[in-house]
Amino acid sequence: MEGNICPLCLRSLADPVSKHHLIPLSQGGTGEKTLLMHKICHSKVHSVFNEKELARTYTSIEKI
Repeated sequence: MEGNICPLCLRSLADPVSKHHLIPLSQGGTGEKTLLMHKICHSKVHSVFNEKELARTYTSIEKI
C-alpha cells in the first residue's frame, strides 16, 4: 500500500482502506491522482468538504 502510511493521519495503513480521488470524478477528475487512506479518514474528508470544494481548493493532501 502506497508507502503503508495514511497521508491524512500519518499512521500505518490497515484495513479498511479506501481510494481518495484528489479531483472527484463528478467534478472532472480522471482517477489518475488518487491516494490510499483509512476509510474513516476518507469519510472525514468528505464530511468536511463537498466535492466542489475538493475540486476547486483541496487538490492535494497538503491542502486538505
